[in-house]
Amino acid sequence: SFDKDFVIVTTGDNSMNEVITKGLIDVDIPPDIFNLQTVSSEVVDFGIETEADIIGGMMRTGFFNDAEERDNYFRDIPLSILRITPKIARQSISPLPRPPRNPRSVNITDQSYLLASYRELAREVRKDLFGVKELESNTKVIEAEPDLCIDDRTKCFFENTDAAYFGNLPGTFFPSNGHFVAIGVNHVEAGYARYSTVSLYNAASLIAIGSFTNMNEMKGSADRYLPDNPLKDQLYAIS
Repeated sequence: SFDKDFVIVTTGDNSMNEVITKGLIDVDIPPDIFNLQTVSSEVVDFGIETEADIIGGMMRTGFFNDAEERDNYFRDIPLSILRITPKIARQSISPLPRPPRNPRSVNITDQSYLLASYRELAREVRKDLFGVKELESNTKVIEAEPDLCIDDRTKCFFENTDAAYFGNLPGTFFPSNGHFVAIGVNHVEAGYARYSTVSLYNAASLIAIGSFTNMNEMKGSADRYLPDNPLKDQLYAIS
């Protein structure tokens, strides 16, 4: 949750998890904020040898409305990272099982009521670009099975089931000096999400070339194209 305390315990050993959680409870940290992140020995090679896996973590920070608040946060981030090592080496551990991956939600929302407004938005964008050489892409959802690449020890892409990954297939690459207009549904304003972000990637390098979120950019971006449409805030058109 946003703006709330949390504890993340990352381990592959259930005994270690029990020791850590007991220690936290003993110092009055409420267990309802605990989160167990399992690193299972079924998919990770533990150790300090060359062939052992390297485990990395990534934390995404939400956008700030107040620049001073942001600067103060990054100046003194309210986060502690502790490495817990047993005092006595054990001959065996109590391995945690491989956690099941959360399934991607399918067909749980009906956005068909937005289709007419979305098509109207697309038409207005085309009219605005009239006379400019344009290339329109067709978007296709990329279905991936990240567990397979983990098992096969191959590169993983599109592995986050909390995000939807799309490929744009115009039949040719967009020019690097092109002007882009991205249109779509603002899922926060439509009531389907608490936070929404869109990133555009260079297909050759897989490096993000631009991104925008519901926090500042999406709402109001379709006004110039659909000034009188009552559903305009539930759509975006970002240049």
